[in-house]
Amino acid sequence: MVQTIHRSTSSIAYRPEIDGLRAVAVLAVILYHLELTCIPAGYLGVDVFFVISGYLITSIITREIKLGEFSLMRFWSRRIRRILPALLTMLLITSVVSAVSCFKPDTVSYGVQGAAAALSVANFVLCHQNLGYWSRIAQETPFLHSWSLSVEEQFYLIYPPLLLLLIRYAGRFTKFVLTLAMVGSFMLYLQGASSQDLTTFYLLPARAWELTAGCLLAVCMAEPRRVIEHRHATALALMGMVLVAGSFFYFSASHRFPGYLVVPVSGCLLILGFTQARQALVRRFLALPPTIFVGKLSYSLYLWHWPVIALGTQCGLSIRLPSHLLLVLVLTLLFALASYRYVEATVRYRLPSQPALYICLALLVPSLGASAYLALRQNSYDVSRYNRVVFLGKHYDVNPATTKTNQLSATYTAGGIIHRNGPEEPTVVVLGDSHALMWSGLIDSITRELGQTTSFYATVSTSPFLRFPLALSNRPPGNFTQDQLLVYDQQRVNFLEEWRPKVVIIVARWEKYHTEDTKDLVELCGRTGAQVLLIEQPPVLYFGDRNAAQYLSYLRFWPKTDERRYLPALKTNKHEQGRQIVRSLCEQYPFCRRIAVYDLFERPADQAWILDGKTVLYYDDDHLSQAGAERASDRIWNSLRSALARE
Repeated sequence: MVQTIHRSTSSIAYRPEIDGLRAVAVLAVILYHLELTCIPAGYLGVDVFFVISGYLITSIITREIKLGEFSLMRFWSRRIRRILPALLTMLLITSVVSAVSCFKPDTVSYGVQGAAAALSVANFVLCHQNLGYWSRIAQETPFLHSWSLSVEEQFYLIYPPLLLLLIRYAGRFTKFVLTLAMVGSFMLYLQGASSQDLTTFYLLPARAWELTAGCLLAVCMAEPRRVIEHRHATALALMGMVLVAGSFFYFSASHRFPGYLVVPVSGCLLILGFTQARQALVRRFLALPPTIFVGKLSYSLYLWHWPVIALGTQCGLSIRLPSHLLLVLVLTLLFALASYRYVEATVRYRLPSQPALYICLALLVPSLGASAYLALRQNSYDVSRYNRVVFLGKHYDVNPATTKTNQLSATYTAGGIIHRNGPEEPTVVVLGDSHALMWSGLIDSITRELGQTTSFYATVSTSPFLRFPLALSNRPPGNFTQDQLLVYDQQRVNFLEEWRPKVVIIVARWEKYHTEDTKDLVELCGRTGAQVLLIEQPPVLYFGDRNAAQYLSYLRFWPKTDERRYLPALKTNKHEQGRQIVRSLCEQYPFCRRIAVYDLFERPADQAWILDGKTVLYYDDDHLSQAGAERASDRIWNSLRSALARE
């Protein structure tokens, strides 16, 4: 997020159209975060800010060098005064609100992220925490937006001394070196974009090309040049607006091509380069007073909009409701106005340099203190009112990262975790992801009772489905490497063909897949002569990937003796699609049978059964506890006995 730079004694001339461009960019970001489908790529406003930032700081530095007034210490001092007071104020207030209102286990990561944002390394921490920008858990993180601030702050630290050295000792090669740096960074971006690598999204090396594009434009515009005719400038600036605005509306998180960021970046460069003429049409639009007003507030709007949305959602606001949406907008504007007037303007313009820096230090200490409190405080709730929640899935997981401590690190290559209760070779094989692990404890007790040897060949965070011919795939490998994932697939195929089990049980979080994803595995099981049992997934609760008992205590959702209690369940097209996959496979393949479990937990008005007296039936939002799984024991026992009886 770029920061507003106003005129000073050695600064460049104020260009109101740049404030207008900031307004366009920040409104795009805010509208996108408000989940308005009309602007599916509003997040690209951040990329526009990167270009503006590179252009402005280079323009200021080159001008001050020419005037003999440039000082690195003074430059960094201005950046600190400009960025830190408002940022630290937001971090402090957001941390305090999080401590009071948020689910304690979540706030551990909030504390780390808040401290990282204060120290300009939030992008590294978010990347290390594996928080994909579009993931559900990231959308609940109030400091998610700080990644872009850290990228800019790191650029401000590294770039000015390098530019100073270039201009002083290799002046005529400055454009060439900047071009080389831009191309190199762009190649890094292209390389990582296809795999959606988090380092490509969050870290400076693959983002620097956007900032450097603005830097290169500033260097070129600082040189004497031929004045472009008005009609050409207007056309090029209009083209820039079309590219910037069009990218917000045309692209989306799922609809894009490698290198698509070139579109808004190029548009921004055209606007910056060709809107200086006072009569230019685009300049007149961007320099409208309301647009300039929003542009001047853009930094504060960016700082505050996301914490208001994220924390408001956790406190029960739904931005899908018009009244709640209006409240979020009003709160964002009020916080932004207060931040701009009482923090930004005061520290930057009304205080001498030294007192302003003291204020930054005075804000840094409590901000880091609040972050440390979030990260280090006791972060669990008293769950003694509930019966002990048991989840046995980890005992059946063949993932090498999970099983290594149990000396089972080779089980993914050696037939899975085999419990012999009958024949030497398994007659029952359980395949799947973490949802298979969820049922494995119950299946184990049933197959023991039925005298069947069972192989539990499932693992967390990895799709059980495969495609023939087997090869290194692009599907997420979980805790496997890609090579290990291929071996895992090959060995499952080999053992199924060798054992020819009577029953294969396939369990997955079906909503994550499509019917075509599942067919190769199902058909393989059918070719071995096995009866295939497909267990539905239970309803998914609304509160995300959080410990169910802890979250119930956070809600003060206390048990009542001999009474069933319910919480809202998510009801989306994807959930219904998952149930339909199971039905369609059973209709298509006569050897497949569905074990229905959804209806055991579903209640009217999109509610899900979570408490049976003092017994918690869920482990988290989508996994049942062992007690919850046992509510389906009769159905699984009958289905398994019937399938074993078939020849």
